[in-house]
Amino acid sequence: MTVRGPYDQLEGAWKQLAGIWPATAQMRPRGVISYERYHNTPDHSRPEDLVTRLYLPVE
Repeated sequence: MTVRGPYDQLEGAWKQLAGIWPATAQMRPRGVISYERYHNTPDHSRPEDLVTRLYLPVE
């Protein structure tokens, strides 16, 4: 999942990704580590321009 905007949106995005999406997609999270990848930082970008990718392995 890609989140565009400030980091305070990440918690809601994780809840959607880990809780709602797998159930509707008939998938389930695997027992491995989930992670975030930051494509830019608040040091060099405005909050609304931040891009973060959330990774949740599923099966």
